[in-house]
Amino acid sequence: MLNILLLTDTKSGHETVSKGFLEILQNHYVLEINTIVTKLTLSTLRPFLKHTINCFPKMPHWLIKGFLQLFYRIKINQLQRPDIVVSTGGNTSFANILLTRYFGCKNIYLSSLRGLNPNNFTLIYSIVDNNIDNEIVLETTPVFINNNQKTNEESRLKYGLNHHDKIWSLLIGGDSNEYKFSLEEYKILIKNIIELAKKHDAKLLITTSRRTPKNAEIEMNQLIKNENIILKSILYNQNPEKMMGFFVSSSSIIFCTEDSSSMITEAVQSCKPVYTLYPAKKSYNQKYDAFIKKMLNLQYIYSFAISKISTISTTETFKPFDNNTEHKIHESIKPVIQSLPKDE
Repeated sequence: MLNILLLTDTKSGHETVSKGFLEILQNHYVLEINTIVTKLTLSTLRPFLKHTINCFPKMPHWLIKGFLQLFYRIKINQLQRPDIVVSTGGNTSFANILLTRYFGCKNIYLSSLRGLNPNNFTLIYSIVDNNIDNEIVLETTPVFINNNQKTNEESRLKYGLNHHDKIWSLLIGGDSNEYKFSLEEYKILIKNIIELAKKHDAKLLITTSRRTPKNAEIEMNQLIKNENIILKSILYNQNPEKMMGFFVSSSSIIFCTEDSSSMITEAVQSCKPVYTLYPAKKSYNQKYDAFIKKMLNLQYIYSFAISKISTISTTETFKPFDNNTEHKIHESIKPVIQSLPKDE
């Protein structure tokens, strides 16, 4: 049995990646998973913490314990020694490294390094090739979709969905470093999707997310509430229901804003046509741009400006998703697991 210590910052986009990774491991190994919340405090001292970790790979246990208590409120004496530490998201990275050094175990990281030395990790999983020796480049990140068939069927009955209905999903994110949405664009997004759905005799499932501004949710709700083609809408910041699995499994087409790689990945891995929608204000980011271009070149997605939604024909040619992520993860983690002491 493998003892896994999962670190989470509780952000859904990060949790789905870590859980997706562990779901793949569970297909091949028996796991005991212990989860701890790792929220970084004193974020203004983040550069100091990064510099210290990079410059001093060997740190005394008392100092590691002090850092974990100060920056994460983690009481290390209460933790069982893991075989592998797993985490996603920059705020978990320092705790991942410190815990690994304290316990002398292996660790997996599924995010961008943001200046951290790659030697701090046993393996790094990425969707962009950074030319790092211990990096495993995946076509898409592993994601966990809570796709319980019984629950989904109950939801279909609850919302009056027939299997012959044409259902579309709209997944709405929010501002990121690369994408900035105006309040007016959120309203245009809803108006244009509703018009397109009516044109094609489709019904809609709509959800916002943690990053969607509350004032945008209020404005969008005014446009949504009286439309009978909208079967279900979730305003995440007002009532955070987690129904991604139901939405994705029920839909023949998925539309999502282009700001979230995890949201796009979840949609693509459903093997449904996926249209990503972007605002007028975009800034260039080499890694994220490479991810979007890869998805476009593979014909897993088509990308449209929010203002150009009306030009979508819904007959664009998509290629079926060919997921080699599980194979790559299994093959790359095998030597790590084989190297663990036999009595652990």
